[in-house]
Formats: sequence, C-alpha cells, structure tokens
Amino acid sequence: MRSRVTTKGIVLSLAGALLASLLMAAGALAEEVYVDVVINGRRLYQAGLVHGDRTYVRLADVADVLDGELIYDPDLKVAFVNTGRYRSLNWRNLIQLNPKLQGYQPMSPFEAGAGVHWGAPGPHLTVVTTPAGVVTGFELTVAESQTEHRPWFDQENPIELPSGQKGYSQLIYVIHPDLIRLGGATVVAFNGLPLRVAPSAILWYEDELYVRLRDLAVATGGGVGWDVGMRVASAKVVPGAELTFDKLVFLNPAIRTYYTRQSPHLPGLGYRYGALGPSVFVGMSDNGENLMPHDLVVNAFEVVLADGQAAWMPWFDQEEGVLEDVGGVPSYTQRIYLVPPESIQ
Repeated sequence: MRSRVTTKGIVLSLAGALLASLLMAAGALAEEVYVDVVINGRRLYQAGLVHGDRTYVRLADVADVLDGELIYDPDLKVAFVNTGRYRSLNWRNLIQLNPKLQGYQPMSPFEAGAGVHWGAPGPHLTVVTTPAGVVTGFELTVAESQTEHRPWFDQENPIELPSGQKGYSQLIYVIHPDLIRLGGATVVAFNGLPLRVAPSAILWYEDELYVRLRDLAVATGGGVGWDVGMRVASAKVVPGAELTFDKLVFLNPAIRTYYTRQSPHLPGLGYRYGALGPSVFVGMSDNGENLMPHDLVVNAFEVVLADGQAAWMPWFDQEEGVLEDVGGVPSYTQRIYLVPPESIQ
C-alpha cells in the first residue's frame, strides 16, 4: 500500500526540522559565546561571555575566586565585592559575629552620604548601612550635657539626636561616602572603594552582572592575557585594600590628626586607637607581622562609657556592675567585632 503524504505531515516534518536546526544553531552560538577564563590561576569553565570582540566575566565568579562576597545594592546601583575584613561588613555577617546586635532596629530612613542608622534606645555604637545591608560606618552620638565640642565631631554646633537630646555625632566611614547615593550608573566597588571601570565595560545579561575582563583587571592593578589556541582569556585581579589604619585615615581625615594609641595590645581587642575625648575607638592588630602603625588591621570598633556616664545596657561587653579599667577610668564598653574576639591574642 502506498503511504499517504498529507499537508499536516509535511508541516510537522518541516516544523521538526526547523526546531532541530534552531537547537543546533543555539548550541553552536553557545559554543561561540562562552569561553573558559583563568583568573588568578583558577580556570573557570565556560565562564567568559564574549560580547562583540571582548570577554566579560560574571562579577559573582570574580568574588568567589577572591574568596569574597558580592552584594549588589539596587537602590545605590553599586556592586560591592568584599574580601578580608570587609566580608564581615554587611548586616547579616555582622550579627553573626555580634549576636547582641539582634536587638538593633532602623533609627532613620536612608540618608545620602551616610545610609540607614541602626541602633537601640540608650547609649550604644550605631551601625550605618546601605539599603542592602552593606555597612558604611560606625557612629557615636554624645549629648552636649556630657561633652564640649570636639574637633573630630561631624558638627560645629549641637544637633537633635535620635534620643531627642541636643548633641554631637562622629561617623567613622568604612566605605567611600561617594558610593552612598541613590541611583546613577552601575558602579563596581572593591572593599568600599569604587573602581575606575567605564560604564560600557559593565553588562547585565540574564539578570547577572558581567564586567569586561580587561577593564576589571586593569582597574584593580592587575592585567590580562589571551591564549588563542586554547581560547582562554587569563587575568590577574587584585583584591580590594584591606581595612587598615591607613585606609581609615583616607576615609576619615580627622583620624590622622587626633587619633593616637591609647593602650598596649589587649587580648580580644588589639591596640586601642582613639581621640582624647568621646570618640569611636578602633581595635587593631599587626597579625604578628610587625606592621607599621598605618598598616595595622582593624579588629573591632568600640565605644567607651565611663562609670556614671550611662546606665548599663544589655549590649555592653561587661555584666552589670562589672566595670573595666580603660585608661585608669572604670568604664563599660561596647565592641562590634569584624573577627572572632578569641582570634585576637
């Protein structure tokens, strides 16, 4: 019997052939679009996206190679790649290291150049973050009844504090304040400092953020290569600068003038640096490397409250009535750690 050839059969055959052709084309396209890349000696298979005649890499992959974390803040349009101490500088990780912060609540809406203030009723060290939770700084507030004006304060004249009192504040930045702005073009920041990457080098593809490999490597102080035979782009990407005393000085120039070492190296803190008066203190260590003072690495931020200056609060480091000698003055302290305190010997 002769088989019948119907119009429906022809259409289905053609549709099948077309679908197969499209699938083969898609496979060929994928092979051409994605290439292996090598970043800091680590090969990432099919991780390079070829767009035009340039290779782009997923920023999340770069963060992983650097043993870091990528946090994209859509309100600021900033992609933060955090490594080293900066991995602790987001709200989620900071609470894990400092469980007493779980009682903190937002105390302000977002403020350009600062962020969202987190704290609790009573004396405390305020944490300031971006809308996505990246820590921008640590802030001390002091009522004018407890201090005269100090040159490292943020204001010349008293302002109204969240407590309703008049007083002063001191905000210590850990990221560049220019990053704390709403909107604008997408920016990439390594450890709180913006990279000089052209907007044309940043590409959103399938809801992932890619950056042109050459531009990224050069912006970090590294470089790139290309193996034509293996179709492998290679790059050296340098991590962002660690949070050192020198970096704090860069972000907060008043520190250079007024901050000095206030203690020997203390277990659980390190060297205490601060001003002679109410200020945000910084605990730092040399990690056993005999570093110069400007290279000391930050362990913690701290406020010191002399006995009688404030009532005890559950987020203080000491039990109620158990005071610590700080510079010869019985005091309570509150430390917010970037590393486990037991690691500071």
